[in-house]
Amino acid sequence: MPLATDVVEIEVFDKDTYTRDDRIGTAHVPFHLLERQRGKAITTRLVMAKGVSSERRMASVTVRLISKAPVRAGPTKKTIFLVRHGESLWNKAQERKDLTGMVKQYDHELTTLGIQQAQALNAQWKELSKEAGVDFDVPQSSPALELSSARNTDSHVVPSETTQRDGLGSWAPLMHEWDDDGRRLRAFLSAQCIFSSPLTRAVQTTLVGLQDHPALRGATRPLTLLRTLREVKNRGSYDSVGRYSEGDIGPHAKTMLRHSLGTDAAEVLSDVTVNSHDAVGEWWLSLVTQETKAQVMDRLDNIMATLR
Repeated sequence: MPLATDVVEIEVFDKDTYTRDDRIGTAHVPFHLLERQRGKAITTRLVMAKGVSSERRMASVTVRLISKAPVRAGPTKKTIFLVRHGESLWNKAQERKDLTGMVKQYDHELTTLGIQQAQALNAQWKELSKEAGVDFDVPQSSPALELSSARNTDSHVVPSETTQRDGLGSWAPLMHEWDDDGRRLRAFLSAQCIFSSPLTRAVQTTLVGLQDHPALRGATRPLTLLRTLREVKNRGSYDSVGRYSEGDIGPHAKTMLRHSLGTDAAEVLSDVTVNSHDAVGEWWLSLVTQETKAQVMDRLDNIMATLR
């Protein structure tokens, strides 16, 4: 256990994909101050590393002490649900061998069919909830989700960047076969966090496909964007190059849905809070970049570390 005389040292790095991580600076916070202000945010100045550019000289870091309780030993089990994004303009152009449609923009939105696929997903998990007598307005619990002294089980929903090529209505039969007792459905509804790639098609799929999911209700339960969830980058793939950063990502996705769904249908989607703090700056890779398998595996390690 830390002592009141201890000092917490914080080192901040700028993580780079292809080059060495840059050290930004260091901050020190006396532990007795954290303990006295437990649960409250404490902001302190970051002492910048030698050679850091001048525009960063006023940087700071914010920390808070949540608990002094020791971390419980033993494995932690978490359930992760992967959701495929709907058909995008890139997918449609690629299928039609329409080169102009593929390269006339970056970060392609969902097509009408792609939005319908997301709507079908939303309708199907709600219908399955009714059939199973599960009220998705009420927090779910099941033996598989209860906390025990040995392990903590929770779940996350992560819309993935794999192309959705299935037709409408294909999910429900698979769900019935895979989950005849409703246990996994309850796990899906009890997911504590929902993450998405910052690419527009993934954000749109999440907003439509998971509309009314308990984990997306209220400002304290946002949709969290992670740059590590972006699609594997192939050389020349226009659909994997972003156009929007941070605060512009959510509004753009919602605007595109409003154009497709109409103002009234899209209005409820505007209530979903989008946490885009991880998608700052140029979070994507350049058009000519080709990711290697090792780089993709490194991203996967980062994703799993986040979900832990």
